[in-house]
Amino acid sequence: MKKTMKQSTLIYTLNACALLLLVLVGVGFYILYHKGSTGQTDGIAIVQGAVFVLLIGAAVLQVITMLITRKKLLHPITRVEKEMKEIAQGNLSSDFSMEVDTSEIGMLAGSIYSTRSTLQKYIGDISDKLTQMAEGNLDLKNDMEYIGEFSPIQTALGVILDSFNATLKQINIAAGQVSTGAAQVSGGAQALSAGSTEQASSIDELTLSVEKVAGQAEQNASNVRAATKYVEQVETDINTGNGYMKNLTEAMGEMDAASNEIVNITKVIEDIAFQTNILSLNASIEAARAGEAGKGFAVVADEVRNLAGKSAEAAKQTSELIQNSVTSVSKGTAITAQTAQILQQVGSNMQNVSENFVSIERASSEQTEAIEQIQMGLVQVSSVVQTNAATAEENSATSEEMSAQADILREEVGKFILYSE
Repeated sequence: MKKTMKQSTLIYTLNACALLLLVLVGVGFYILYHKGSTGQTDGIAIVQGAVFVLLIGAAVLQVITMLITRKKLLHPITRVEKEMKEIAQGNLSSDFSMEVDTSEIGMLAGSIYSTRSTLQKYIGDISDKLTQMAEGNLDLKNDMEYIGEFSPIQTALGVILDSFNATLKQINIAAGQVSTGAAQVSGGAQALSAGSTEQASSIDELTLSVEKVAGQAEQNASNVRAATKYVEQVETDINTGNGYMKNLTEAMGEMDAASNEIVNITKVIEDIAFQTNILSLNASIEAARAGEAGKGFAVVADEVRNLAGKSAEAAKQTSELIQNSVTSVSKGTAITAQTAQILQQVGSNMQNVSENFVSIERASSEQTEAIEQIQMGLVQVSSVVQTNAATAEENSATSEEMSAQADILREEVGKFILYSE
């Protein structure tokens, strides 16, 4: 500060000397002017020489004063300009040393020192906070006061810290929820995969059972078709038997009629034998009356009577045999009628059985078609179950990967030091 004052005093002294010389030159010109008007030429020449010398000296002194003044004034300004350029380029550690005093240059130097110090303080604070943030420490206090146009920087730092803390807390919470949800999804996917595997096994067993049932249904349908043919054959045979029984019934009827006619004939024979017996009896009586002449006739009459008795006896036996035959024929006719009725009923029943077999065959065919559709459906269900099982396994793997990534995310977020609760 003393050095600056000495420089200022020197400048003032030189300026005063130059001013004094100019005053002397002015006085000299004044004297020359007045002396010239009175005609003193010798003195004028001397004075003119002196004035010229003084004028040259004053000019030289003024030039020296100007150079010194320029050097003394412009050098600090140049240094200030250089320092301002350094500050503008972000260099706050340059070698700058100027005395701070009450002069304009001194106060300007003080302002530069203050500006550089303030910028260094702000930059140091920002750099320290950013370094700690980069190292994961977000539990920082934004307690340094930024003034003027730098105040928004302090506000922005606070907003950034609050935003980072809130965001990372939410990320940590979300990562925990994702990890929990992924674990639940993984468990559900594993359960679904196990269930799908069991379903696939059950469907395979069911498919085998359905195939077995389908084979049995086809066999049943084949058996029903064969039985239907047998029933149709039996029905045909029964119808043929009914025809035979009808013919037999007619024949039995004819036999019954013939037996009745034979009975009638036998009665006629019995009547003839009876009348012959009476005639022989009458002949015997007449022969007895005739005496010796009628003896031969009596023998004939006895023979005729005996023959008539035998004829009557034969007719009687024939009648009994025919009566027995008629009785047997009647029984046979009744049995034949009953048999024909039974065969007719059996034929009707066999027709019903045949119709039932046709219905069973139709139902068996429909059952076979239904079982084939069930088999096709089981194939589709098996495909869907296998797809579900594969999807469940993929979901399980994806969920485990998500859980692992969520754990990594939580671990990474855990590296940050957040605001204390």
